[in-house]
Amino acid sequence: MDNGVYVFDEYKNHKLRLWINIPPLITIDAIDTFVHKISPKNPILLDYSSISIVVELRKNLNASNYALLGALFIPENNDVLQVEGLISTNTGEVLLDNIAMPNDEVLSGIPLEYAQVVSNVTLRHKYYIDSLPIGKLLFNVGAHAKIGSSQAIFANVTRLIYRLLVEDLVRLEREKLDAIIEEHLLT
Repeated sequence: MDNGVYVFDEYKNHKLRLWINIPPLITIDAIDTFVHKISPKNPILLDYSSISIVVELRKNLNASNYALLGALFIPENNDVLQVEGLISTNTGEVLLDNIAMPNDEVLSGIPLEYAQVVSNVTLRHKYYIDSLPIGKLLFNVGAHAKIGSSQAIFANVTRLIYRLLVEDLVRLEREKLDAIIEEHLLT
């Protein structure tokens, strides 16, 4: 895949934007962090220096319909995936460039209630996923809607980031990316 922004417009009643290695400029005023270490049964050593993945998702059919979450992954040969997440207040800067519903206001940051979901999804991966890349994963980009965000949609985008992380995004063909996104949105 080339670095850039990929748009999946009105895809299965969803709209999704995906940034690879060119994250949107969103400032998070972190007030805390969470840290977890995972020792995958089948560690995957990826052969690139780092990769940034940011997912913005809007579901058209649900009341909880918006999340933006991103992470920076740095591979390391150490048999461990160290996951860190930034936690912010819920009163970040207004984010004008977004795909949320037009009547909703989007704020930068990953408030505690959504950071806890990212942490919980991470812990579930610790026990249920055999293969994960090894290195450092920092959830450092996020935004939420005042009305339309929920723990469920943040869990959804977190799972998609983990799903994309096990792929070699540098060499991934667009058709394979489309299939991954479609499979994820249908589950």
